[in-house]
Amino acid sequence: MEYRFSMREKNQSICLVLSYKVNGKWKQKTKQGFKTKRAARNYQDTLLDAVRQEAETETIKDIQDITLKDFTNEIFLRDKKNTIEYGTRQNYIVMLTRFESIANKPIKSIKEYEVVNAYNLLLDRLKVSTSNLSLAYLKTVLNYAVNTYKIIRVSPAQSVEMAKDKRKKEIKAFTKEEAEQLISSIKNPLYKMITLTAYLTGMRYGEIVALRWSDVDFFNQTITISKSYGLCQNGKFGIKIPKTKNSYRTLHCPARLIKALIQWKESNPIQIDGRVYPATRATHSNLVVEIGRFKNGMNVHSLRHTFATLLLSETQDINLVAACLGDTPATVARTYIHYTQDIRKKANDYIDAIFN
Repeated sequence: MEYRFSMREKNQSICLVLSYKVNGKWKQKTKQGFKTKRAARNYQDTLLDAVRQEAETETIKDIQDITLKDFTNEIFLRDKKNTIEYGTRQNYIVMLTRFESIANKPIKSIKEYEVVNAYNLLLDRLKVSTSNLSLAYLKTVLNYAVNTYKIIRVSPAQSVEMAKDKRKKEIKAFTKEEAEQLISSIKNPLYKMITLTAYLTGMRYGEIVALRWSDVDFFNQTITISKSYGLCQNGKFGIKIPKTKNSYRTLHCPARLIKALIQWKESNPIQIDGRVYPATRATHSNLVVEIGRFKNGMNVHSLRHTFATLLLSETQDINLVAACLGDTPATVARTYIHYTQDIRKKANDYIDAIFN
């Protein structure tokens, strides 16, 4: 809730004025009779708490008949504007178009069978993973309507189960030999350096192009990741905070990359913003074409998978790989399930050897 305090003198006393915005309209609440401005300031929290309670009751009363579409756009996304990224906001808007049959219905009139029917229509024309993502966004919005605004007591999507994707998800990774051949084949110096960095560190593309020289410690051979490049809250591309809290990390920088970075720094002018790689929006798409031309179906992210699979095969340490990637061990185990199954088999063999 937007609000601001002001004071004015009235009848030889101080009047405290709280201006606040609720449901798109500015209103005022006053309290007078204070002898000093200090006394009025001390009362600000009390007046604000009273207004918040009134505003919550008023808001809940006004939105009892709100549609799913209006609730998502005008309430949910407004409340979450500082906590979800621009790309995620767009996903919620897309969700409404996919659940078009219920989007314009009042939330309290949506039935479970209507959600099921709409979801089944999605499964008929979209991938299971895409359909499940839209259903997850719908569940989040409806749960917010239940828990925060008390529009309904139970979400009509609560018992709707997500379909299981029976297709095997293939990890697109290069072999070590292929990765080396790819790097050798790239002629553009910028593209070659980005590819080399991704291959030797497992960093995300956004993390690589957000790197500044101050993030590179040549003496200790480390790279510190504290930002990323991508769509920001304003809908424009730029530097932003990392994807997750696990994304904040310091990586070992192999001697091969240190040497390449030194040569890169010496042969290229320092950018005004201090970034290591002067990438533009076109850089990513051009690099995808370059990599796809080398091997069909592969992209920049394939280099991250390559780093992970090579490190997993060598160390069998899921926690280590997760720390390097800026992911959770659970995510690594789920993403690279074929490799982790091999690790479990080796563990079983070790156990049998030790205790038999």
